[in-house]
Amino acid sequence: LAEVLDVTVGIQVYHHTKVPKDFIKQRGFHSLTRQGHSWHPYIDANDVQRYYARTATTQWLHYNEKLRDKRDLDHYSEPRILVQQIFWQRLAAVLQEPTEPHLYLNTLFAIFNARGVPLDCLFGIVNSRFVSGSYERRANRLFGDKFPKVSKADLASIPIPKMSGDTMKKIGARARAAQAAWQGLRDALQNADEELTGLRPNLSRGSMGEIWTLIQVEFR
Repeated sequence: LAEVLDVTVGIQVYHHTKVPKDFIKQRGFHSLTRQGHSWHPYIDANDVQRYYARTATTQWLHYNEKLRDKRDLDHYSEPRILVQQIFWQRLAAVLQEPTEPHLYLNTLFAIFNARGVPLDCLFGIVNSRFVSGSYERRANRLFGDKFPKVSKADLASIPIPKMSGDTMKKIGARARAAQAAWQGLRDALQNADEELTGLRPNLSRGSMGEIWTLIQVEFR
């Protein structure tokens, strides 16, 4: 993978060498609303699943020199694949093509700057069952002694086969179609939950029987 693209980790927002402990407790760089031109939307691992990114309008981060592991602001407007650091049942990645800076935190890795292989094709490969199955067997990194933890080095070592141009286009098209379908379904279900909550507090799909229950592992 490292031969055809770059891999980097997201932003560490707070560090004791950069800001006081009280500021960290107050989450001074976070806000529910935009506070100025240097505040930008952000995404973290809790927002990312396989072929899906939760849409949020209340997550804003102050982009400034006290953030650790940040890149130039223009980087956060580039197309990228975001990958969760914690490996649950498989690698979980989402393709994003932001039109303005959209920051991501250090609970995520970003795959970007594709060379020779289209980014959407690489996206389909990373999210494939084959790569997840082989990754789990060769990556020996645990989190809480239970779940493998994705590392930058392990991501960079994922093998990419030689493919024809037509094959790369087909993989990329199918990956985009899968994300569009799953993202659309999840967004519709989220809207349904919001409408149900408007009808009665604490009412959701989860309280209406198994017919309304959809979990990620059921999506093929």
